[in-house]
Amino acid sequence: MKPYLVRAEIYAVVMAEDESDAVDMSFLDVSDILADMPVTMEWQSMGEVKSAEGLPQGWDGMCLPYGRNEAQLRLGEILEGKDHD
Repeated sequence: MKPYLVRAEIYAVVMAEDESDAVDMSFLDVSDILADMPVTMEWQSMGEVKSAEGLPQGWDGMCLPYGRNEAQLRLGEILEGKDHD
């Protein structure tokens, strides 16, 4: 298995005072928005993750990837070759 970065875009309608408030409200309501699926959601692969430098800002090799990670290896461990599936 190899790690891949994916991006999900969620479309939802929120009631708010202005655009800034709409962003704040969506952040606060994200659990409800996701629970009410199917919300229009688009998924896109951003490619294989070959190093921690390719991760979005604030992410590092300490994250646990979702998906088939039965060994519960952190991303940094996988990138170092400890996962030989």
